[in-house]
Amino acid sequence: MAVSFYFDGKFRQSEFYEITNYYKKNANQYNLIFLGDSRTYTGIQPKLIDQRLKTTSLNIATFANWIPTQYPQIEEIISSIPKETIVVWSIGYNNFHRVADWRWAHNSVYFIGLHNIAYYIKIGFPVRVIINHLWKTSSLKEGLTWVKQGYFYEFSTSLKQNKFSEKTTTKALKKTNPYAKNYIIDGKKMSLYQIEASLEKDPFTSKFTEVVDGSDITSLVVHTKRGNYVRIELLPDYFREKQLEWWNKNRRPKEAYKPEDCYWKLFVAILDLFQKNNIKLIVNEIEEAPFHYNEKGFYTEGQAFSNEKVRPYVESRGIPYIRADFSQLDDSDYFDYNHLNSKGGHKYAELLSNKLYKTIMNFR
Repeated sequence: MAVSFYFDGKFRQSEFYEITNYYKKNANQYNLIFLGDSRTYTGIQPKLIDQRLKTTSLNIATFANWIPTQYPQIEEIISSIPKETIVVWSIGYNNFHRVADWRWAHNSVYFIGLHNIAYYIKIGFPVRVIINHLWKTSSLKEGLTWVKQGYFYEFSTSLKQNKFSEKTTTKALKKTNPYAKNYIIDGKKMSLYQIEASLEKDPFTSKFTEVVDGSDITSLVVHTKRGNYVRIELLPDYFREKQLEWWNKNRRPKEAYKPEDCYWKLFVAILDLFQKNNIKLIVNEIEEAPFHYNEKGFYTEGQAFSNEKVRPYVESRGIPYIRADFSQLDDSDYFDYNHLNSKGGHKYAELLSNKLYKTIMNFR
């Protein structure tokens, strides 16, 4: 027990653990849950889905929560999921491709668990990667840092209470006074005061933060009581320029798509876990921002992997597999390289809801 706490004591105070733990305690309140990585966290808005499907849903995803950390999280909640609850697990071809020298192990999103160490090594994860993950998730390594950053708080509390941001007051902002400007939000001209007042009145808002770059408030980050993250762009041109800048620095037109066998084995193990526990599962294929389509080799090979291996395998197990039409989205629907902004979230909610409705009806 002492050894286990040494490795996972710190992460168990994190926001992601808190929403996971919150769900375990309140699972009966929800009949639809969304699992996945940051594309789920930013792209799937339960409020909008529930309006269309008449469901009560919760988003239990976060940034950098890739398949290696999804597996222990699903282990944690699987026994708490009610038999009538539908689980939507969102994945894409990028979930099977190794990112930047096993980047998942460099963060402390979720501890894989001491009981999984031998299994991860057995299916092909390098020993050095597992050791690095243990170090990154250890209380000794990062506990003091997290305390300094004020990261310890009960996420279950933020799901119930509104915690609104104070107005940003830097010298640069005092000169430009962004609060006096008007912004176009959902086709309406609104001041920043009006936008923030509407967020404060929204019963789904948990808290929001102003994102500042130099003399501008470029966007608002909204955390909701249904677990998801919403980015409201105030200066759309700023984000389009940032996308172009990112593309010029990071494009990979010559990189081949290489799915890792150990990721595939974990993917299969997660499907086994769901089916062993008789969970009503829907696998939802999720995409990148459209400008990735220029990465001809990587994108076409990755999409072929989804079409020719992932989807047939999932469907061969009798599990529904859905995919919204991402051609109806464009770069202006994303606030960076693959995360939907609030405008894109509205579009995707309609596309996804149409797919989910038919599948959910089949379950019933």
